[in-house]
Amino acid sequence: MATKLVTNSILFIIIIISGVWLAKLGKPYKPLAFNIHKFITLAFIVYTIMLLKVLIKTIEMSSLHWLLLILSGICVLLTLVSGGILSSKEEIMKPLILVHKISSAFALLSILSWFYFSLKQ
Repeated sequence: MATKLVTNSILFIIIIISGVWLAKLGKPYKPLAFNIHKFITLAFIVYTIMLLKVLIKTIEMSSLHWLLLILSGICVLLTLVSGGILSSKEEIMKPLILVHKISSAFALLSILSWFYFSLKQ
């Protein structure tokens, strides 16, 4: 399980690096860079869901687990929606960029917290 969590963490780090790279390239986004960022994000989400399914079957879910899981889902959804809106708009909306960055950070923190408390059992 530790190897899978490290793999998942590496995927998230690559998402952050590709997002910074994308931001530095500026708008309009280069299709290759944008698609790399999207596909790595998709891989991260799918891999995280696969890990969650295994862990949910092996641990007893407390209210903290459910709270973190719901918070993670909301943050990931907010990150995807804000990223989609940012990619479709020509002008850069600073508040939306802030929402994208904050929701990404909270998604990371809530997912890591969920895995931490799950593996601690």
